[in-house]
Amino acid sequence: MKKIILASVAVATMLFSTEVNAQSVEDKMRDAQCETAASAIETAQKNADHPKKGLKGSTWLKLGDAYMDASTSCGRDSMSSKKAYEIYLKAQKIDAAGDGKAKDDIDAALKSPKLHASLLSQGAAYYNVQELGNALELFKLANMVDPKDTTTTLYAGIVAQQNGDMDVAQDYFLKHVANGGTDAAVFYSLSLIYNKEEAYDKSIAILKQGIEKQPNDKDLKGQLINTYIVADKIEDAKKDLKALVEANPSNTANMTNLAIIYDNTGDKENALKYYNMVLAVEPDNYDVNFNLGVMNFNQAVEIKKEVDGMDMKEYQKSGAAVEKMVCEKMNEAKPYFERCAASDRTEDAVTENLKTIERITKQCKKEKED
Repeated sequence: MKKIILASVAVATMLFSTEVNAQSVEDKMRDAQCETAASAIETAQKNADHPKKGLKGSTWLKLGDAYMDASTSCGRDSMSSKKAYEIYLKAQKIDAAGDGKAKDDIDAALKSPKLHASLLSQGAAYYNVQELGNALELFKLANMVDPKDTTTTLYAGIVAQQNGDMDVAQDYFLKHVANGGTDAAVFYSLSLIYNKEEAYDKSIAILKQGIEKQPNDKDLKGQLINTYIVADKIEDAKKDLKALVEANPSNTANMTNLAIIYDNTGDKENALKYYNMVLAVEPDNYDVNFNLGVMNFNQAVEIKKEVDGMDMKEYQKSGAAVEKMVCEKMNEAKPYFERCAASDRTEDAVTENLKTIERITKQCKKEKED
């Protein structure tokens, strides 16, 4: 027994020692890489400072490459990617004023995926420690390197928004959309910016565009309805959405939005009409099933309030009939919530409502048996 314990301790000691040695080796390797990078930068800088060599674009290109290599191999200089970018720009100017022989190589360096990735990575590192100014600066440069990249425009827009610079945020969010970006947060954020400016038509248009790309996003749909209401454009919304439904009867997003507008304005008849049109095309549509469940559930709650407000005489006269209506409405709500519960999108509210329905319908059965 003692031998086993001793052996275990020995193995643990060996593993611990190995981890320490591995860490030590890793540190040593990183130190060596950083020393090599620093040496390369120093040599390249001397050449750039040389009276004759410094007049060639290729010399400055090598200095930019040295900073680029340092950014990827060492990583201790958190602005090395920016330095590389700025040196490439200088190389471009010097080359244009000189023999122009390095033009293609410099242009390629300024558009390289390696430079873009490094700027994006170092920008993200600054964002993680909430140095938003530096993060935004690096994301902007990354966008200059690859103007079509949607990740860069998304990050730049988010950082600008958090920094309170809404003009810059709007600019990058719009670039994100123009480049084919589909992030729902971008469309939502643009809507908030437009609504603050009371540019409601722009807000509605961008939300519709977002819903087309993200048809299952509840936040975008809710924001569209809210914008119509805030802009006092309810009738315009109905007219607009009706035309869209007629033009494309298979687009359940437009039918759902129209149904929700009718629902929110108290027109239950038209709301049911369009909710049912959606279910005819898409029986498991989560939003519609949830809303129909809520509609019937809330009606049951309102009827229950009527029972609770009755005195004994009134209850003896009509209480049982009213309670029957409560149970019927709860039973009507149940299958809608059950469809929601079967979905990957199910929420706590669905579970809680089903528990309430189960409890009330059990009481109904018990009272019927009694």
